[in-house]
Amino acid sequence: MRVIPQGVRTDPSRYSLRRALGVGQDAKLLLLPSGLRPVKDPLFAIDCAK
Repeated sequence: MRVIPQGVRTDPSRYSLRRALGVGQDAKLLLLPSGLRPVKDPLFAIDCAK
């Protein structure tokens, strides 16, 4: 039996998602880690972030 924790511990790194995507520091960046299934309506979060 193994216990799988609900969270994940990470260590800071030098990787920059903004730099990799070419997004400026002043731009809004919304990371939505989910499937884009219409039933869950994940695009609702985009309307709320505008």
